[in-house]
Amino acid sequence: AKPREVSLKMGHIGEVIESACNLVKVRCAKQRVRLNRKWSRRIPQILLDEKQLEQAFLNFILNAIDAMPNGGRLMINAHLDFKANEVVVSFLDTGCGIASENLNKLFTPFFSTKEDGVGLGLCLAHQVVSYHKGRINIESKVGQGTDVVVRLPFSRERERERVKKNKNFQMAGAKK
Repeated sequence: AKPREVSLKMGHIGEVIESACNLVKVRCAKQRVRLNRKWSRRIPQILLDEKQLEQAFLNFILNAIDAMPNGGRLMINAHLDFKANEVVVSFLDTGCGIASENLNKLFTPFFSTKEDGVGLGLCLAHQVVSYHKGRINIESKVGQGTDVVVRLPFSRERERERVKKNKNFQMAGAKK
């Protein structure tokens, strides 16, 4: 399976998270899943395909909801890792967790632990994140939950330019 072609533009990761969360509000309420999200306002715009990333994030969110049939909590956090020049997005749930023997198979096409699963969701999400030159790490403990961490690169040069332009704009505005 192949996602559509990636079209990268400057965008805010927070808007992608918010958009994906809006699509699952009703389902979360039905399954008694509390959906919390938090991200730093300091996260700069990055090169991204909003629709593709939204689909990948939606996959992580839906998997988390499915792992909590009796309710639970899903916390989505985003922050900057300045040392690594990355935007980090974490999807942490209190679901049933994933058996350790399945962790290394999660991105394999047609692998699924769900009875009615096709096994393409995480495979496609992995492709989307890879196209963004990012990476995914999944940690899980059976009976405790799962943490899916997506790391996407951001350009320090572009961020320096944005800050410089912003300072120049503020200074120009202050002279009036």
